[in-house]
Amino acid sequence: MMTYAQYFIQDSNQVLAFVSVTFVWIAFTALGAACGGAGRIRAFDPLVGWAWLGVVFTSAGVLFSIPFSLMSVLAGVLASGAGVWVWRRDGGIVPSGFLRLLMLIIPLLALITAMRASQWDEFSHWIIIPRYMLETDAFPSGGNPYPNAGLAAYPFGWNFVTYLASRVAGVFLENAGALTNVFLLLMFGLVVQRLIAQASTCSTVTPRAVCAAASPSAREPSSVSSSTTSPRAVRSVTKDAQRSSEKILTVFMPRIILRLSRARRCPKSDEAK
Repeated sequence: MMTYAQYFIQDSNQVLAFVSVTFVWIAFTALGAACGGAGRIRAFDPLVGWAWLGVVFTSAGVLFSIPFSLMSVLAGVLASGAGVWVWRRDGGIVPSGFLRLLMLIIPLLALITAMRASQWDEFSHWIIIPRYMLETDAFPSGGNPYPNAGLAAYPFGWNFVTYLASRVAGVFLENAGALTNVFLLLMFGLVVQRLIAQASTCSTVTPRAVCAAASPSAREPSSVSSSTTSPRAVRSVTKDAQRSSEKILTVFMPRIILRLSRARRCPKSDEAK
């Protein structure tokens, strides 16, 4: 039992890695939300902020040779201001349902934070490049070569996550990229939730409105109920659909996955014979 528990719990650096990557992800979310409007898909906010930060870092680092450490401080200040503004505008920074999904995958997060670099491409590129970024504080160039990196000219977008999380933690984080993959999957889950809510809303509101408009009595104003198409009714149905989709993601999906895993473990009767 203790051996199994050691796969999930090793040392306090797991908490440090999780907090650092979460801080960077929330900073991405704040920047992306500040760039978007009210009608945006909030699950895409971290990707938008990540993209803009990558453009700024690449442009400033290549064209003006601005140190990464200085840009990191400026990005942190800008993200803090954007977070305060977004909080006042939207009432929160992270999308609705994000914290619920985060609580749901705590065992997975514990396992990921205990991971260490083990794949060949990590030792040739994915942890080598951020390591050089931390040590040299600049992009590779003629005067600042990355001698042990196999793909020094490869786009640095993903490496910015490991670099920024390591800056926040104060130590180099080998598993920052793996944790970021988990956050990306969470954002995909929120997009699926939004699609379910939209489909439920369309199937609940639209047919009633169409049938009411197509009926012969629709010509009489008093015969059509305005409650079927009023904004308040649409918002109410949308909230109900969102709650249903959140329940599907947080309650029923784990049960389905558990049953599928059990079915794979238990052989069929014909195969047992």
